[in-house]
Amino acid sequence: MSVEGDIRYAKQEGVCVLKLTGDIRYTTGPAAVISRSLDTFFDKLFAAGDIQDVVVDMSETTAIDSTNLGLLARLYTWMQERNGRRPTIVSTNPDVTRTLESVGFDRVFAIVSEPRSIQASLERLPQVEGTQREMLQLILQAHRRLMEMSEDNAEMFAPAVALMDAELHRDR
Repeated sequence: MSVEGDIRYAKQEGVCVLKLTGDIRYTTGPAAVISRSLDTFFDKLFAAGDIQDVVVDMSETTAIDSTNLGLLARLYTWMQERNGRRPTIVSTNPDVTRTLESVGFDRVFAIVSEPRSIQASLERLPQVEGTQREMLQLILQAHRRLMEMSEDNAEMFAPAVALMDAELHRDR
């Protein structure tokens, strides 16, 4: 049985910690709010510009899908542009670590297995809902971001991206 996903965060002394718990997936219904909420959180985090480092604690993550991996990939791009650092991912679950490695996160993130202690209290991400079209655009952008990371990802996600792109253009 999978635990419904939850994302919390804390900011302390220029570091943003994101704690992903349970099953972090884009699905229909209320769980889809996780992806939109994370994307909106990143928009605000990047605009504020007060963060120098990011730690993504996935020590209690049971699974994560490609949409949310594509959203996390934004962290790498932003950190490279900001200060050249690699964000850190804490992963203690071998299945989650394999998923991260399968899309090349081990080449762009520092993946560690030791959880870091967090002194600040974690707050739940503000919940943000979106229209069906906005969600499709978010999923499409996330997968395009993964495709940009490697040739293997480009090959793996090209069919899904083509379908989503066609769906977006059909709905205009």
